[in-house]
Amino acid sequence: MVAQNLLFYSTNTEIAYRINENYYNGKHYVWCSPVFNPSILDRYSTYSKIPRSSNPHEIYCDLRKDVIQGDRDSPKIKLNKLGLKKGASAQLRRGVITQEQFGSITDLIKRATIKDFSPYIYLIRADLVAPARIEQVSVNKTANPLGIEFRIMDLDRSEFEIIEVGI
Repeated sequence: MVAQNLLFYSTNTEIAYRINENYYNGKHYVWCSPVFNPSILDRYSTYSKIPRSSNPHEIYCDLRKDVIQGDRDSPKIKLNKLGLKKGASAQLRRGVITQEQFGSITDLIKRATIKDFSPYIYLIRADLVAPARIEQVSVNKTANPLGIEFRIMDLDRSEFEIIEVGI
């Protein structure tokens, strides 16, 4: 299934992008979808069951709206902060970052402004990523067991383009 897709889409925040670039040797951990907006697909489409919480278009719209409105209680931003902290912990355990860098990352997350969570859309070219690195997520980890989701644990900056719609 992976080889059929020309592009994968992922929505991430500016702060996540900066942390990955500055602390994790430019390697990005991304959940991605073979379609940008699964909600507009025919209900019989293979990817029509990708839920709102995993839909790159919906994630982008929610983050953009929360950033524009300055929503300090945004559930999406709170989840992003938790994910960034969890990722930093994992990178510390793997030895990718030092304890000092871990402290810097957690301070950065704590001090970040709402605007730092502006959404970026990653256009990931499947032909630039080795198929073995595009992992189909197991059913027990997907938001909907009928939805098909993917992740790449070590996406290099040279393997994707960024679309940023100004906020």
